[in-house]
Amino acid sequence: LTEEPCFGMCVVWCLLMLLRIPIEMVGREVAKVIGAEPSRFGRPFHRLIVHTYGIYAHFFAASNGTTWHFKDCIAADGAGSRCADFVYIPAILWSVLGGLESVYLRGKGGAGEGKDMAAHHVITLALLGLSYGVNATCYGASVLGVHSLAEPFIDLYRIGQAWPKGPALFRALADAAAATIFPYTRCVMFWQYCVYDLHFAPLASWALIISRHLLNLMMLLQIYWSGIMFYKAAVRIGLGSPSRTESDKRSQ
Repeated sequence: LTEEPCFGMCVVWCLLMLLRIPIEMVGREVAKVIGAEPSRFGRPFHRLIVHTYGIYAHFFAASNGTTWHFKDCIAADGAGSRCADFVYIPAILWSVLGGLESVYLRGKGGAGEGKDMAAHHVITLALLGLSYGVNATCYGASVLGVHSLAEPFIDLYRIGQAWPKGPALFRALADAAAATIFPYTRCVMFWQYCVYDLHFAPLASWALIISRHLLNLMMLLQIYWSGIMFYKAAVRIGLGSPSRTESDKRSQ
């Protein structure tokens, strides 16, 4: 495979991000057809498409020789990570858009968006810049790849929230997937592929030292969010309190 498919992947991914308004409009029309809430359906519908394509992009980069572990990136001096460089462009765009959205929704009182999400996007951008600075873009891509694995399941969970009259099986599966896959990818895999190598690697530059501390901070955020996701999913499937009706009313 050559760099040309990687560049095409980058262009398609960026277009999916930027075409948010028309894609959300399609999502709202779909919501009307299936009996979901259009106002709450459009955003997760768009994010599901972007995140699903993002997983494809990261596996595509891996098939083009991208090395995921930090120690291998340094040993190879960045070799074999050219396709990972193309992952950086949409990743930076998505992080910037997500950060601006978090700030905007924070000002509007948006639920689930706040200082923690703003900090997440800032840390992500910093890690991207630092990994690029030490010629380890493949490592920065691995941070993004691990994050992307859980995102479609979170989007399906939010679609289930916006589709209260949807099939009970779909809602149950979406809740169960969010409660299990999110903690596994964000805590176990994130530690294994992103934190461990750098935490025990010889720190030879200020960029690596800063990256280690940023990853530790992000690891704490992952544990925090995993706990929240598990609790919300447990409430929705009836394992906790408040009741589903009261929870749905407040989320609306």
